[in-house]
Order: sequence, then C-alpha cells, then structure tokens
Amino acid sequence: MYQIDNSTAAATQPASTAPGTPGYFTDGSPGTVPATIVPAEWLNAVQMELINAITAAGLTPSKSTFDQLATAMQGRLINIQTFTSSGTYTPTAGTKSVVIEVQGAGGAGGGTPAASSTQYAVGGPGGSGAYAKSRYTSGFSGAVVTVGAGGTGVSGANGNSGGTTSFGALISCPGGTGGGASVATASGVVFGQVTGNPPAASGGNVVNASGGTCGFGLGTGVGAFVSGVGVPSLFGGGGRSAVGTSSAGATALTTSYGAGGGGAGASGTTSAQAGGNGAPGVVIVWEYA
Repeated sequence: MYQIDNSTAAATQPASTAPGTPGYFTDGSPGTVPATIVPAEWLNAVQMELINAITAAGLTPSKSTFDQLATAMQGRLINIQTFTSSGTYTPTAGTKSVVIEVQGAGGAGGGTPAASSTQYAVGGPGGSGAYAKSRYTSGFSGAVVTVGAGGTGVSGANGNSGGTTSFGALISCPGGTGGGASVATASGVVFGQVTGNPPAASGGNVVNASGGTCGFGLGTGVGAFVSGVGVPSLFGGGGRSAVGTSSAGATALTTSYGAGGGGAGASGTTSAQAGGNGAPGVVIVWEYA
C-alpha cells in the first residue's frame, strides 16, 4: 500500500464537503441513469483509512508490498471471554492467538474458638491464590476450564484453602492457604497467621506468580485485637479484619478474584466464629485475530 504520489497529486488533502445522502455505486444506464462519479474526496477517504491502519500497526507504507493491510490486522483484539465458573473454552471465530490469565481461588480466614468474658482470640488472614499468564498460538481450542471455589471459613478452626483454577493441561494455579485460628486466652499476646506455604503457579509462559501468605492477626486483651486482613490478589483486596469487638466471619468476605478472606475475632463472651470465605478464582481469555 502507498499514498498517491504522482505529479497531479495535491500537496494537502482538500477540505471535506458537507455530508450527503448515503448510497451505492452504479454503472448507470445510457440515457436514463447516470453512472456514479467517483470523486477525489471519496478516494482520499478510502486511501487515508488504509494508510492510517497500516501506520498504526507500526508499518511504513510501501509501493512494492501488497499485504500490509492484512499484516496490520493480525494481532487485533477481537473478544475477551471471562470464566467465573467451570466450562469449556470455545474460541471466537477468527481467533488466531490468545493471552490467558488464570487466578487460583483465595483461602478463608481463620476462625476463633468460644471465649469467656475475660478471653480474646483472633483468626489469621486467608492467603491469595497463585496467578499465571500465557500467550498461545495453538493448542488452546476446546480446553477444559476449571475455576476454583473460594475457601470456606470454619467455626473455631483454621480456614479452608481455596480451590485450584486451571486452563486445560496448560496452566494450573492452586488456591491460597487458609488462615490459622488462635487459642482463646485471658492474658498475653495471641497471633493468628496464614497456614501453609505460598501456592505456586505452573504453565505460565509470561508470568508464574505464587500466591500471598503475608500478614497476621494480633490480640493483647479484651477489646484490644485486630484479626488478619485477607491477602490481596492481583484483582483486588482481601476480606477486612475484625477490630476490637466480637465479629462473625460474614463481616470478613471479599469479592476480589483470588483474594483471601479476613480472620474472625472474639472478645469477651463470644461463641465460636468462622473466618470470612475466600474469593473464587477466574480465567480470562484475550482473543486476537
């Protein structure tokens, strides 16, 4: 593709005229219907649409290259498919390559045991799931997508780990670990921490990131505690902590894909509490022509 460059070409593009009624070309009929005149304005518009598409792709228009528009169109984003539940991936028509993001589910926050009027306890934060990102030009069609469920809180005990999210046999991202539950005590300092090691992603040819296990809950007395804040994922923050008073796990939920749930807390006469549930995983497929 190249821009007109002969001796009769104008140095600058003429100004556009006022819009008319949209229509179609015709060869005309002698003596009754005139053939459509193709004005320079229309040819300039077509020329510049093509030139701009080619240069936007980083190419230099060339007189001797005849596939520049086709080259420019390759790699164009045509659709995004987001899986929040398990299923099978079917590419959109025209998909030539994909970029896939996979996020493991978050672990639940730690629960707290029943406490007496002089006791307090804290739950640790739920960990975030592993994350991976890959680009593929083949082998992705028909892949089974598994979206891990968020870990569930357990009354008076450690939170459950999140489920593994995967894209076929190509990518696997384990869920985050659950938060630990502390004992109920009437003196001293109590901690609630994440249980287990950070989950490791596998299969990502762009990114393989482990899940997070940072943070803890801390209690020093009745009415003086902060439970663990759920570990955030790349998609947002984790469940909030409970501060200073008894708190059920339902207050510590998170909606950020793959993030951990917040820990429960107990202060004074309190029944056993469950930590907040972790958030489920997600698979996002970016489709390119």
